[in-house]
Amino acid sequence: MNKKIFLLIIVLLLFTQRTLAASYVVLDEPVFRDAVVTLGEIYYHDEPSLIVAEENTIFYLDGEDRKTLIKDLSGKVTAIAVGDVSGNGKNDLVVATTSGGALYSFSENRGVWEANGQPVYLWDNVRTLEVKDINNDGYDDAVVLTENGELQILIGWEGRLLPFWKSSEDQRISNFQILDINGDKLQEIIYTVDSGYISILAWNDQELSTLWQNYPWGSIDSLVAIPNGSNPEWLVVTSQKMLYGWRMQNGRIVSSKQFQASELGERLFYIPGHGLLSLSQKTGASLFDLKNSSVVEKWNVPGVFGNKAFYHEKGFYVLDENLDCQRLVVASGEWRLFMYDEEITSSVGVLDSEEQLYFKLSDLARMWGLNFFGGYDWYYWMNDREILIKASSRQIVINGFAIPLVDPVMERDNSLYVSSELLAYFGWNAEVNSSRQRVVFVKNWGWWL
Repeated sequence: MNKKIFLLIIVLLLFTQRTLAASYVVLDEPVFRDAVVTLGEIYYHDEPSLIVAEENTIFYLDGEDRKTLIKDLSGKVTAIAVGDVSGNGKNDLVVATTSGGALYSFSENRGVWEANGQPVYLWDNVRTLEVKDINNDGYDDAVVLTENGELQILIGWEGRLLPFWKSSEDQRISNFQILDINGDKLQEIIYTVDSGYISILAWNDQELSTLWQNYPWGSIDSLVAIPNGSNPEWLVVTSQKMLYGWRMQNGRIVSSKQFQASELGERLFYIPGHGLLSLSQKTGASLFDLKNSSVVEKWNVPGVFGNKAFYHEKGFYVLDENLDCQRLVVASGEWRLFMYDEEITSSVGVLDSEEQLYFKLSDLARMWGLNFFGGYDWYYWMNDREILIKASSRQIVINGFAIPLVDPVMERDNSLYVSSELLAYFGWNAEVNSSRQRVVFVKNWGWWL
């Protein structure tokens, strides 16, 4: 019995590892362009919806349908957040625009979203906006970070947002997170400063005051809050690629992690139920498991970078500095093929063998205008060149001259499948983009001509 249980555990572990190792790809086209995108619950929906602003109009996605919420705002929308500013159990929309850094609160009334009084003008465009009940009074509050690095906190009251606290002029705030660090239902604001330290603001006796500060080694690139049930934790990653973590323990803030994390990129996000999503200008998007003294990569998609990320409906959404929104999804195994800009996926056979792509040569030959015939040996010719290819061989013969190949020639159903290595001898290159599962065939203006 014990042996059977042991074998079952091994099988489950192997299955789990295979599941975690599932690869992701980025969809060919951005989901949205030049748009502000957030996730929030409106209209008492059980699941969050994608809420999107394009210029001065805000809508949400109901399946594939766009349902307009607010339009004709003054200025372009720079940030959106969802929360109960009115204290009535229904979520409101908090919206920032470029019109004097205006910050609006909208409440839904019989299907119409109405502004709660006049906006608050911050006189700087809002870069980051979060809405949560900081002081546990039943009204959600707004925490705002402007483009010039000013942090402001506005207290919510019956749908209005009242300016309450802002950072000093000699500070430039780079990032913030909101987290209940000790389980008392009061939300702390954790923020990082460009000069190189991390600080926590806490609600105490009807005011906000500094609870804690720390000076890690190096400037701070990323700040992450991990709610983690009764044991919340917050992390920073510095320019020295050191990861530091802290948590509250027995009424004191203590160090929870400190190790070198050179694998992590410049942007880091905690995705509940998945792990740490790292965005790097060099390596792209990677998902990591966070361990006590290391991070372990689960998958990587090259060429993806951005300033904001979240997970929704089996996909990771990444927004870049141009406000283009990319979506990463589990790889389907189906490759799209193009001859320059023309899609030819349905016209060319493809095999994927040991992470190497092989293309049905006869399909490509017809498109390229090559003459060919053969059975076991296949002959291709164009102009004054004759190419002989044998199935399962590792060489190609051009006008009687044998050239060795690294990749084998494969045969399926009496047809030859070859790798991109061999295509070069026909005057073509296959540009393989694995992060998008896309192959583009382009002319190789080389010796063939």
